[in-house]
Amino acid sequence: MDKENKQTNISNFLDSMMTQTQERVKRVIEEIRIKQAEQARTEEEERLEKISKLLEISSKIKIDDISELLNIERKTVLEKLIEWSEKFSYEIDGEYLNIKKESVSNFIDALDEQFATWKKQEVTRNGKVL
Repeated sequence: MDKENKQTNISNFLDSMMTQTQERVKRVIEEIRIKQAEQARTEEEERLEKISKLLEISSKIKIDDISELLNIERKTVLEKLIEWSEKFSYEIDGEYLNIKKESVSNFIDALDEQFATWKKQEVTRNGKVL
């Protein structure tokens, strides 16, 4: 085999290896993204479950506790509470959210819907929604 054919064969081999490696990297990245999405969904479900349980045993919860449990900034929690105030039977009393037991289920459903919206938003380095 002459020198030119050897170089062509080597070049083709390297191109093939590069393509295979790129495809493997793409598959691994996609698998990582899927696992991260699944983990995020699980974490959100756990947060909502904590809020739900807390509201089942108490009619009063600190707004800062809601912010911490949901891992979102207090300002965002307050904005949502103000927005939802007409839909749900609760009141804000200083640092506390007072919610009537008959409204808990609908309130949790609204939080669940809001999480779906927040997923689409950019997240800061510390994991809180902007």
